[in-house]
Amino acid sequence: MRYVPGVRRLIVVLAAISLLLAGCGGGGSGEATAKPLTKAEYQTKLRQIAKDVGAQLRTSASNSKTPSKKDLAAAKKALNTFADELKLVSPPAEVVQAHQHLITAMRRLGDDLEGIFKSVSEAKTPSDRLSAVFGAPAIQLLVKTQQEFKAKGYNLNLSS
Repeated sequence: MRYVPGVRRLIVVLAAISLLLAGCGGGGSGEATAKPLTKAEYQTKLRQIAKDVGAQLRTSASNSKTPSKKDLAAAKKALNTFADELKLVSPPAEVVQAHQHLITAMRRLGDDLEGIFKSVSEAKTPSDRLSAVFGAPAIQLLVKTQQEFKAKGYNLNLSS
């Protein structure tokens, strides 16, 4: 599969977008056994997970201008690691459902990465490339999840 130049950077950008959007959420899947975290503890925990997974993603990305299958696999692994870590977190009660949506969205983004990048590489204009990214169902689910969290008063900055 051939990609337009600079698409490798888009892998990192997509992962960053998902982590940023995820930062407005949180919760648990019923698999966490600890008592629910407070809002502050939860936000801190998500920031730490995002930082660790972001470092994993940056370390595993190649320096080529086009993403390889290995790059896409590493990005998928990072997104699934993020979802796995989220499953271990006991979210505050008011965001349990949003937290589950976040886990689902992160896994879906990992599954959809190759198709998203194929769409981006086939796009003719920058506008079409943006549409390919933000029109992707996984990204739309992340945006919807972010709105759920925002409505509950959660706003994390996971970009650091």
